[in-house]
Amino acid sequence: NWFGMQLYGDRFSDNLNGLNQRLSYLENLGVNLLHPMPLTERPAVPNDVGYAVNSYTSIDSRVVT
Repeated sequence: NWFGMQLYGDRFSDNLNGLNQRLSYLENLGVNLLHPMPLTERPAVPNDVGYAVNSYTSIDSRVVT
């Protein structure tokens, strides 16, 4: 069975490294499908916090630091 979860990675763990360190916590909850948002570069102007993107292939530098 699949138990998925969507979360805002920057709010849950600041960046992808922090998210990686917390995967065991999510696994203990039973999560086996994860959709972290936002990962791609976003416009600087107010946007919809994850669905408005500048590029579908460029990872936002704020989530990899």
